[in-house]
Amino acid sequence: MLDLDEQSLNDRFKSTALSYVDGAGQTVTLSATQRLLQNQPKINLDETKPWVRFTISPGDSEQDTLELNPAYKQLGTAYLQVFAPKGTGMGAARQIRDKFAAAFRGWTSPDGYTSVDRIGYTTVDQDAYTQINVTVSWESNRKSN
Repeated sequence: MLDLDEQSLNDRFKSTALSYVDGAGQTVTLSATQRLLQNQPKINLDETKPWVRFTISPGDSEQDTLELNPAYKQLGTAYLQVFAPKGTGMGAARQIRDKFAAAFRGWTSPDGYTSVDRIGYTTVDQDAYTQINVTVSWESNRKSN
């Protein structure tokens, strides 16, 4: 059950075009090397440009119905971390954040079982980056088989 939720969330992330307008007024779409999943290593990552990491963290699961083949409610959080190198400004990171949030706000998976109900934001100042964290609260209701 959980693998279906994670696959739906990952598919939504992968299908969302994350882009920003650079200082020259050109739209830059993040390439696959600038879009990392979970613990994917930073191979070929250009750390002089904005990049993101998407992580899914399952939370509590509880039985939702009392029947022979019960449904279970699964809660979880997905995170998008947007990294903007120091000295490049926050404009690109904010645009990426907004495109991601627009794609997930009110989203329901194609199979109708996984949905997003809340999105939150925080900003963290790191040594080499300014980081924007987008927190997506999701839930699903699925039968056990």
